[in-house]
Amino acid sequence: MRPQRLDLNLLAVFDAIFAEGNLTRAAARMCMSQPAMSNALNRLRRVAKDDLFVRDGRGIHPTPVAVELAPIVRQALNLLETGLETTPGLRAGRLQSFSIAGMDYYEVVILPKLIATIEERAPGTSIKATTGLSSEMEKPLRFGDIDLLIDYVPLAGPEFRCEVLFEETRVVLMNADPSAPNATISLEEFAASGHVGRAAREGDARIDEIGALMATSGRRLDVRVTINNWLALPAVLSGSRLIGVAPRRIAELYAGQFGLVMAPLPLDVRPIPIYMVWHESREKHHAHRWLRAQLKRVCRNL
Repeated sequence: MRPQRLDLNLLAVFDAIFAEGNLTRAAARMCMSQPAMSNALNRLRRVAKDDLFVRDGRGIHPTPVAVELAPIVRQALNLLETGLETTPGLRAGRLQSFSIAGMDYYEVVILPKLIATIEERAPGTSIKATTGLSSEMEKPLRFGDIDLLIDYVPLAGPEFRCEVLFEETRVVLMNADPSAPNATISLEEFAASGHVGRAAREGDARIDEIGALMATSGRRLDVRVTINNWLALPAVLSGSRLIGVAPRRIAELYAGQFGLVMAPLPLDVRPIPIYMVWHESREKHHAHRWLRAQLKRVCRNL
């Protein structure tokens, strides 16, 4: 590739396609539309003078040139991220304030570690945490009332930028059974149990994914209670015979506190990408870039 012709954003596109092996999943990871992802791949092919990825029956696979480039591209992205993390992003002596919005999940899983990192690297910086869904944050992001959004449902539209911070897996959360020291649950037991379910959100098919998988095997999910946020789940389950599916990191935080145990989910479900989303007007803002770098650093160690 000739550096003078290379848009650095294409490195991230290449990395996403190589990691996912599927253009649709790579587009979702980059918060891009399918046509935009295809266009970016065509630009990459012109620069590299190689097909890079070719279709097969299950998706796409890399060419020998792409396989050779992949570790080099990943190393380059790592160097860029490390440089942003270690470069002072805030002027000494200048107080900086950031407003971060997101679902309840981020306030307990991500925010405490982000605050610890910021206190170490930029003392005096303040964070205003706001709980809200992506569907409510378009205007606040557009007008600068919110600097950054953390959610598992990204915002559509060319004015918004997003990046996957990490992927969350799900487990079954239930009351401990003294007669069964190893927490496991079969698909039959899972189907026969009463469930506490989380209400589905617009634009998110993952909450309904478990019910759909159950239906394909002729089973039905018996939802007895529906809640609106993950943090309520452990308390609702405590002392009941109901079970629930929870993000693994939420379960790890609260299972012991409420006398619950975690068991592997007896279904093959996709992990949930956790995105950070910002408005294009903040893309090159130095302090904002520094904040995004700190957030990525924190999430790599969750």
